[in-house]
Amino acid sequence: MHLGDYQEDYAKVNFTFFTTVNGTPTALAGTPAISVYVGNSITQITGGITLTEGFDGNTGANQVLIDLSADAAYVVGEDYTAYLSAGTLGGISVVGQAVAYFSIENRRTEDVVALLPTALVGGRMDSDQGAKSGNVALSAQEKLDVNIEVDTAFTTQVADSVPADGTRGTREQLLYMLSQFMMEPNYSGTTVTIKKVDGSTTLFTLTLDDATNPTSATRET
Repeated sequence: MHLGDYQEDYAKVNFTFFTTVNGTPTALAGTPAISVYVGNSITQITGGITLTEGFDGNTGANQVLIDLSADAAYVVGEDYTAYLSAGTLGGISVVGQAVAYFSIENRRTEDVVALLPTALVGGRMDSDQGAKSGNVALSAQEKLDVNIEVDTAFTTQVADSVPADGTRGTREQLLYMLSQFMMEPNYSGTTVTIKKVDGSTTLFTLTLDDATNPTSATRET
């Protein structure tokens, strides 16, 4: 098992591993011991390592305590392998069997805050595009992005909705009302019924002040 990446001068590494034979918890025998390999070398660390077999009275539970201050071989930028350097299990030697791995500052461990810019640009984090201010030309990619957004806005079908009477609508709703008023009006006395694009469903209605010579109109629905 991998125990993690520890900081320099971390005091002690503490872990537990379990031994079984055919699924049954079984105690290590033969004076078991744990040693630690440094990286891919044959350097072994044996001092400062305590193995407690049958930890807390549990058969097959083996607790290991490694004191990182006990040997100068524990240095920054190295990986370490804890393995059984003596002992048997079920009458079979377990020498050479790895039980845990760890490292000391050998992984990316920078503080996230340290990776952020020290100052904001225009209230935002800076990027490879740079912060934009007045009279700063857009890059080719930015121009392309703007064109795509504008094209999308003009080619997206307008929603089939208008604002409620007495409320202000969106630009799209107002354009929809005007276009239908010009193309689908139906006059009957003082009532003007504006149809939807299907030509039959009412979109909204207006009331004229006079059926013959109207001078004003008021929206009704």
